[in-house]
This record gives sequence, C-alpha cells and structure tokens, in this order.
Amino acid sequence: MHFLRSACALARTNLFVALIATLGLMFAPTASSNAQTEPTANAASSAAPLSMQHQEQFGMQGGTRTLSMLDFMRRLSNWGTWRAHPSFGWVWQPRQLSPTWEPYVLGEWQVVQDGSLYWNSYEPFGWATYHYGRWFYDITLGWNWQPGTEWAPAWVAWRGRPGIVGWAALPPQSATPQLCELGEATGDRSSPNPPDFSWVFVREINLLSSSVQSQSHDAWLSADLFGTWNQLPLAPYRIASARNINLVRVCELIGVSPSTPRMLLSVIAATGHSTAGRPFRSVSSPSAARALSGSSSIMVYAPTITGQVPTTSAPLALIQRATPVPNAAAAVPVPRTAPATRAAPASRTIAFGVQETMLNVDQSNAMARLTTQHVNDEKTPPYEGFDASSLPEWQQREHDEQGAINARQQAVLATRHLAAVRAPKATPAAPAVRATP
Repeated sequence: MHFLRSACALARTNLFVALIATLGLMFAPTASSNAQTEPTANAASSAAPLSMQHQEQFGMQGGTRTLSMLDFMRRLSNWGTWRAHPSFGWVWQPRQLSPTWEPYVLGEWQVVQDGSLYWNSYEPFGWATYHYGRWFYDITLGWNWQPGTEWAPAWVAWRGRPGIVGWAALPPQSATPQLCELGEATGDRSSPNPPDFSWVFVREINLLSSSVQSQSHDAWLSADLFGTWNQLPLAPYRIASARNINLVRVCELIGVSPSTPRMLLSVIAATGHSTAGRPFRSVSSPSAARALSGSSSIMVYAPTITGQVPTTSAPLALIQRATPVPNAAAAVPVPRTAPATRAAPASRTIAFGVQETMLNVDQSNAMARLTTQHVNDEKTPPYEGFDASSLPEWQQREHDEQGAINARQQAVLATRHLAAVRAPKATPAAPAVRATP
C-alpha cells in the first residue's frame, strides 16, 4: 500500500513537471539546438529602430511616445525654417537668431545615473535638435540641423587636457567615433569633423555650471518692428571663440557621444559632482518636462520617431507650418472709441541696417573680449604647462581667427538679406465680381 501511494505521488510530480515544461515551450521563445536558427533571432533584434535601442539603453523605454517623422518635422517649423540643402536634403534652421548663435551653448550638462552627460537645452526646440539628428555649419547659411531618428543624451564630440574640457556638435558624416579623427576640421560642409571654431572649451570646474536662465517660448517667436533677431543672454565662457583654433590643437579627442560618458568620469568627479547622477524619466511632452524639471529625475520627452525624412522633391508646405503667433496675455477690455492706428511696417532697408549695426556691435565686443583675454594670458596661461615663449604666435593666430569668424558671420547675414529680398511677395487676391442686379 505504501508502495502504491509513493508511485501515485511520483506520477503526480512527473505530470506536474511535464505540464510546466509544456507551458514553457508554449510561451518561451523557441530554442533550437540547430545553429542555423540563431541568425534569425539576431536579425530580429537588430531590426529594431536605433532610436528605441538607445532609449532602452538609458532606461527610457517606459512610457515613450511615438511620433511620425512628418509630425516631428512639422513641430519644429514652429521655431524655425526648413529648406532643401544640396548635400543633406531637408535641413532646419532656428528662426530669428543672429549669425553669432551656436548649438550646444544655451543650456547645461547634467549627470545621468550611469555617468552619462545629458544636454539640457533652454531652447524650446532643444528636446529634438540636441538629441536626434546632427548639426553642420554652412559657410553661407550658418548653422543648420539635419533630422534623424536615433535618440541620445547628446550628439557631440569631446576634447580635453588637464583642467580643460570642450565639446562640439557632430556633423552628419560623424556617425562613428573613428570619423572624428580623420582629416583637418574646417568650415566646409563636407568635412567629417566639427569645425575648429565650433568648439566650446571651459575649465573643468565650469563644465556642470548653468549658463543662462530658461527662456520662454514667446521670447523665441516674437520679432521686433524691424524683423531683427532676438537677443538672448550668453555666458562668455560658454561661447565658442577664436581661442578654440589653438585649444583644439592641444586638447586630445576623448570621445564621441553617446559613447563618451565613462571617459569623462574623472572630469565630473573633479567638479565636485557625483558620477552617480539622476535617472531619466520619460514624459509625454516638452511642457511636462519643463514643469517637472525640479524633480529628483531628469525629465525627458523622447518619442520614438517612425518613418523616413521625405525627399526634397516633396512640397515645402508638407512640413513647413506658417509662423505661429506668440501667446499674448489677456488684455483688460476697455471701451473702444476709435479704431487703433497700426504702425507701418519698416522697410527691408531699415531692417537690414539695424541687423548690420547689431552684428557690428557683437563683433566689436568679441574683439574686445579677445584683447582682454590676451592681457590676462600674462598672468594666467591658457592651459597648464603652456610654453610662455609661444604666446605671441598663439595670440596672433587667435587674432586672425577672430577676423575669419567675423567674415563668416557677415557672409551669413548677407545671404539672409539677399534671400529676403528675393522672396516672392504675396499676390493680392482679385476682387470678387459682383453679380448684376
């Protein structure tokens, strides 16, 4: 009898094990001993969108939204203009910005939980243009952005030496770290490297310092009577300057985003910050990220972008929305006695003159800062271990580079003026024909 009870218990155990095994085969991925089935699984995983792979890598796949490429591009038209570029297809440029503007300047670096560095932009379009796609400098158009689908905490190259660290926006060709080490960096649109003048170098202790206060959307959308660009505050130590033409030659390349983080751990530690930063948290919109910016997590709107960038044969109206009207505060209603007189719009000639004057002032200030910097070099060398005997040559190269920067900015302004003059004027609608009574 005891033997029968044991046999029955054993049978029940075997049945239970068999049932578990059957369920495992039903719901688990098929595992075959045949090696030919392995490439199929690998191919399936590699077919996943790169943007999602990076979002999963940084722990942001939960709650991530999906956005089509067309909607992605249309949203950016709120803050800039799309144009067909002969080398890079559809490219985007922020609206109402001076020729002195640079990407990856209006914002701050934040340390993520795994030691990564995340660029927290203060610009309303920053959630898109600093985490997808690439920036490049066109010698006549200035800075433009090429859209992409792959998300990352930032797309920059890094350089450094003891006490100094710098970054620059990766151009479209720099898809891999190896490409950043090829050739000379120039302003040519086909260069595989960030141009020398685009680098922003800071002392290590300033790397994680905030540069400006957050700007509202209205400040970017509004234009004055003359149609000139918005004036936004910039911290001098964060502006790319003539000094970069020298520092880029003495600072070693230390990495390319998004694979850089761990190469900068020592720099992060040197600033007094912990390398165990805040975790990412995915939110549903850019406004939600701004509203929750003071929380213990880094709030990020990082939708998965689906679809492809349309070809340049597609009509511009497909992606370029009309210029939005800034949100105005509700006015207190007052009795209307007479219609208000609207000021006549300023002529293009006056507007161009105002912009030219503003640029000349900016460039004079830049030259004055460079002169002050050269005086300070006598007391504080440009970097640790600097050879003082090379200072005259060093400063002459910077003086020449400042002149080249000024020439590039003037060329960009001239191109914008010419484009505005050539822009077709709206044809007035023909008056309606009244029916014969």
